[in-house]
Amino acid sequence: MQKRRHFLRGAALGAAYLALGEDAKAAEAGEAMEAAAKVRHLGQPCRARNVHIGTTVQDAGREWFVITNTNENANVELIFIDAKGDTGHVYRAPAGAGAWALHKLPGNRIAIATYYDGTFMVFDVTKREWVRTIKFPGEDYVWTLAQGKDGRLYGGSYPGGKLGAFDAEKGTVEDLGAPTKADGNLYLRWTSALPDGRIFCQFGFTKPETMIFDPDTKQFARAPEHMQSLSSGVVWNGYFLAGDKAYRGSDLAVADPLPFPAPPADKGAWAIDVRLTDEKTLVLRQGTDVYQYGVGDAALTKVLYLRARGSGALMARGEAGDYYGIRGQDYFAMRKGDAKQNLRIIPGEAAARGTHFLTIDDSGTLWGGPTFGQTLFYQDTKTGKYTNTGVVSDYGGEVYDVEVIDGVCYAVAYAGGELIRFDPRAKWDQVSHVNPKTIVRVGGSYIRPSAGVTTGPDGRLYSGWLAQYGQYGGLLLVADPKTGKNEQHKNPLGPHGLSAVAPVGGDLVVIGTTIYGNGLGNQKDTPAKLGVFDLKAKKTVWQRDFPGVASIGGMVYDPKSRRVAFLASGLLHLFDPAAREIVGGKPALAEKVTSHGLAAHGGEIFYAVEKRVFALDAATGKARTVADVPGKVDSLAVGGPAGRVYVACGIDVYEIAEA
Repeated sequence: MQKRRHFLRGAALGAAYLALGEDAKAAEAGEAMEAAAKVRHLGQPCRARNVHIGTTVQDAGREWFVITNTNENANVELIFIDAKGDTGHVYRAPAGAGAWALHKLPGNRIAIATYYDGTFMVFDVTKREWVRTIKFPGEDYVWTLAQGKDGRLYGGSYPGGKLGAFDAEKGTVEDLGAPTKADGNLYLRWTSALPDGRIFCQFGFTKPETMIFDPDTKQFARAPEHMQSLSSGVVWNGYFLAGDKAYRGSDLAVADPLPFPAPPADKGAWAIDVRLTDEKTLVLRQGTDVYQYGVGDAALTKVLYLRARGSGALMARGEAGDYYGIRGQDYFAMRKGDAKQNLRIIPGEAAARGTHFLTIDDSGTLWGGPTFGQTLFYQDTKTGKYTNTGVVSDYGGEVYDVEVIDGVCYAVAYAGGELIRFDPRAKWDQVSHVNPKTIVRVGGSYIRPSAGVTTGPDGRLYSGWLAQYGQYGGLLLVADPKTGKNEQHKNPLGPHGLSAVAPVGGDLVVIGTTIYGNGLGNQKDTPAKLGVFDLKAKKTVWQRDFPGVASIGGMVYDPKSRRVAFLASGLLHLFDPAAREIVGGKPALAEKVTSHGLAAHGGEIFYAVEKRVFALDAATGKARTVADVPGKVDSLAVGGPAGRVYVACGIDVYEIAEA
């Protein structure tokens, strides 16, 4: 199957994930285009939740489990869930795509901080309305919130690596600077309150350092050496707790003995749950067991039993002792002694989202998935009906790309570094890791499949990866789709992430790199590289630098012309792997491609510039116009039984049927 490549970019249960149908108004707009441009609107098929954090509030005589849900196209949402009635209400925010930070305020209010626009907001629970909205100037993310001794909320940012102070009463934000930015740290990922009201700050990732900010003096000081490895913690009974240790509130020395009973030593390692612990109640996790301990209690109480992996995330604890959590597209509520999660779909309609990638398989089924959420959608292009799946992975993140072989989908996913097999015709059982099932995991060392995945002439799956946070490096993974048997070639073009992969046969793979590193930004004085890797010799046999180019991406191989097309700074190049030269010695086009990648089919390379789709003859270099579409093209794919073109424009997907 010939397909597109994208740029590097930031069961009973299964039966519940049914087709949602298409948006009627958008369909009318698509029909208006169809007669003039052979363009058919396929709807808005990408629908998925992406929940980061939750809490509980009391309102109208009920306890509500409140979660933040990401939507890049329609703004972050607060979803109020009444677990007893299995009902929900959705409140869309005036800004932000998503939120990792949520903090309860006096007066039955909730503060959140967002990405990708770095905004602080306040929601009034009783009035059910947003009452404050203010941006942290210059910052894209505000990660977490901690309340200081002055009553303000302190959040850390990206890419400035700054600390910001939000006054929810006055609606102001103070920029308190980036004390470790000179060391290359772009992130202030975690902020935590200390017992005396100072703020514990963990900076990263170029040169990680933990510092303490004093709201009185507005000065940073390096945290004690024995706390430098900590990322975050929580205040309980006058102590600062993190990991399996307690630190005295007076001087932050390690408290020995612990001021609370520890879980049984013979059952392995344990840790404090900093999300569920508060000043009065301590929550500990040990394997599958969840313990609770209140100030003055005689002993720990085992309250829950969870799966060691894949059980989802406990996010909140209610006033009556109920525990609430999220597992992908589902939520659950558990009481003391529960060992089974009653997973239920998060109530309320899921708004449409843009798709991170687009693939058409040989049967005419269109595949895609959201940026973050770990779900997929697949759509019958004849009928327009589509299905959104549950999560395909136990790890947070997103599917970057899929390849479909004989109706079976193979997905590469961040952040667990997984190659996942999913058969849409078989019973859904992701909880037991049956279908979908991870067949290869490179996670830990390599986490982001920035080059996507494609099938080589030998029938194997080829994918390219970036190293874990805090490291530069790349991996070429070659895997048998049936057995999972694989080869892993580390740093084939040096310590640089792979952003492009195209197997061309004869044991040769054309690869491209990016100068970006997870949590590190771009490598200095380093160009992106194009190379030819020999699988048999296990080495790179040719390479070329591209000075001033950050990433080689969008790579596809056209077997008819035996040429590889790729993008460098948005300019389309053709590469002859046999001659090992750039065809013509320069870009094939003078204008920049604006779609996130390319597609190859029938000897042509398909691409888009804004709202116009083109096809370039890979042999002659001549381009032709395919069609104009209603919106700017993000992703595109070509193929299926009729060899048609499919494009994603924001939340809308279109089919282009050429004469």
